[in-house]
Amino acid sequence: MKIRCLFLLCFIFNSALSFSRPLNELEKKKLEFIEDSFRQGDKRANYWQWGYFGLYSAGAVFGLGKYIYLKGRENITDDEAIDKQESAVNFVKATLGSFGLWFRPLVADRALKELTGLPEDDLKLKRAEELLESSAKRVRGELSWKRRLAAFTLNLIGGYAISTGGNSPKRGLINFLIGMTVSEIQIRTVPERPVRDLLEYQKKFQNKETTVWDNIKVIPSFNSIYVSYSF
Repeated sequence: MKIRCLFLLCFIFNSALSFSRPLNELEKKKLEFIEDSFRQGDKRANYWQWGYFGLYSAGAVFGLGKYIYLKGRENITDDEAIDKQESAVNFVKATLGSFGLWFRPLVADRALKELTGLPEDDLKLKRAEELLESSAKRVRGELSWKRRLAAFTLNLIGGYAISTGGNSPKRGLINFLIGMTVSEIQIRTVPERPVRDLLEYQKKFQNKETTVWDNIKVIPSFNSIYVSYSF
């Protein structure tokens, strides 16, 4: 008897947690806005996410292969010794780059697919809002000074390792500059649509008591600044 009562209570509790309701007209417009945002940005987000992931993965495989090849050879030349050192550095940097994209994806590249499989209810709207906010946060992180500082530090360490371990300051400098260029291109090309659309969504749908200053939002990116004022 106690077991049946416990089972019944668990069933009621789980049902309460999973309870959902149909969307009203305003909520339908909210969901439509978010889905449209992800739909329009889906292709570019996937190009960015998987394009750079593929680039880094290929770089890691090539660097590791070249390092193993040169390490297995005897009586290598000085240039080949530098190549071996640089291949090891490139393998580490490319591996970290691919891991970063795998464990911290762009969000916008998979959001539409996730939303498509959900029923049209308030729980879907809640999840859509979470995805939009997470996507905008991820993009802001990519554009932040911390991201550039991390890239600078990693490439500086790599360049130093080549300069000292391979005894070639020139090759170390070139490797540093190439690494920084790739990192900067990756940062500049990140799709910024989620940031703009989140501002527009908040302006259009989220009405609450605020001061004049609360209505002003400023989000900087590398070559532009987004300013939004809602009233």
